[in-house]
Amino acid sequence: MQTSTNAIAEILQFMVAIGFVAAIIYGVIRGLTF
Repeated sequence: MQTSTNAIAEILQFMVAIGFVAAIIYGVIRGLTF
């Protein structure tokens, strides 16, 4: 139970981090293009 909850929290944190980086990259590309 503890390990599964920990894994879910880790995966969510990982997804949030990826989304954050993707948003920054998208914003930079958007800024350079327009």
